[in-house]
Amino acid sequence: MRLIFVMMLTVSGFLTARGGEPATVPESKEVPEVKATEQEAAAYREAIKNLGSNEFETREKATRELETAGKKARPFLEAAQKSETDAEIHERVGKILKKWQMVEGFVTLPSGLRYKVLKEGSGDQPAATDTVTVQYVGRLEDGTEFDSSYKHGGKPISFPVNRVIPGWTEGLQLMKPGSKYTLIIPSKLAYGETAPPGSGIGPGATLIFDVELIAVQKQ
Repeated sequence: MRLIFVMMLTVSGFLTARGGEPATVPESKEVPEVKATEQEAAAYREAIKNLGSNEFETREKATRELETAGKKARPFLEAAQKSETDAEIHERVGKILKKWQMVEGFVTLPSGLRYKVLKEGSGDQPAATDTVTVQYVGRLEDGTEFDSSYKHGGKPISFPVNRVIPGWTEGLQLMKPGSKYTLIIPSKLAYGETAPPGSGIGPGATLIFDVELIAVQKQ
């Protein structure tokens, strides 16, 4: 079964708050680089050290602190990845850096949906009540592919915009025919704690989709 059909069944009748109007995309602005203070630098080094702790809560707290710090902590993580001899710390530092690399270049919307334009199309964006034809590949944060239209004979699939998970409904309304986007959909805009049985998607999972919008059928 195509997961896209499961999406329809799961959120059948879902409507966006826009009442079918195309989503408004906020302008993406570059954030000036801010260097860490001496106190922050000491805290980041301590957090990196704590990534090797035997206590789960200590490791989780350190991970949250470093991820929240973002660009300020990045130089310290990159330095640790090059010099750290503790295998566990090296692995956990690598995971944090990989996670950041994955979301670089994405625009984050107020809903929590992230998107990156791989190829821009032309024409009218679909409304929530329109029907679209797409090709897609869906994967988890670790890169595991859980579904793809290309696995089902390679044929594009068509469906109403408002009959899929909320993250798809919002993301599709940003796109124009011919465009290709990558969507990072947080759990609250996907399946939450209740994923479709047999889908390979765990509770609370963030989903990543590469989507090509082929056509829009206006209603």
